[in-house]
Amino acid sequence: MFFDRLDPADVDPRLRVGHDEAVGWLETLLRRHLTLAGPPSARAACLTGPPGVGKSIVARAALQRLAQSFPEALFITVDVGACLGHRGVLEALVSELARALDPRRKAGGPAPALLAAAQVLRTLTRFEQVPLRVVHEQLRPFQPGLDPAVTPSFFDALRLAFGLAFDLSDKQIKRLTGVARFDPVGLAEGLVALVEDLRAAGLDAVVLLDDLDGLRGVDGRRGPDRRALEALLALRAAPVGWVITLRTAATAVIPREISY
Repeated sequence: MFFDRLDPADVDPRLRVGHDEAVGWLETLLRRHLTLAGPPSARAACLTGPPGVGKSIVARAALQRLAQSFPEALFITVDVGACLGHRGVLEALVSELARALDPRRKAGGPAPALLAAAQVLRTLTRFEQVPLRVVHEQLRPFQPGLDPAVTPSFFDALRLAFGLAFDLSDKQIKRLTGVARFDPVGLAEGLVALVEDLRAAGLDAVVLLDDLDGLRGVDGRRGPDRRALEALLALRAAPVGWVITLRTAATAVIPREISY
């Protein structure tokens, strides 16, 4: 089947003609993940094919169906092709996580603390090398919403990776010296830890990394970078459902344990 124009964001049923089997396969796989009993675990699925075959439409259609059946779960989509580098994908992912949590904060429970933690991590993705004092001053507005009882893994990850602490007084912050370097690897570890806390709080999520091999370098050039793709695929350690779309030519980077 051919289309004159294929918009990856469009989930109009008329554009899914011929894709029902693929949508059903992905929906079934993720439904099993969302209903799985026992400790939180990760599950990853990959949709591959040539450009324009409908990978994005299939993935988004499956997530749309699941969102109707699992209203308590978080469904997050990141257009990797619109991001600049590994750091840009992390910022987009955390931003979408915060956006998904925001409507739930009024309901109380763990959502406000998880949202505050996501806002902290989103802020950190915008830093590269910053004095510790400045970092803590920038994070100060989020401190009232943070709760170490809800996000213990997240707090530990930021402390180990960047030397951050969230129980400092204004006087202690002014005395801080030294510089924090926010590398994407440490930021990714913070994200995985935050997702672990989210699952421990009883929430689940499905994340779509769309057009993975369309990732652009920080110079704006578009094209597959094996090292960058492998770094993003390491995020699958986070115990949620992962869906990845990429062109057939880039499938060499996909680990064997990912269904596709």
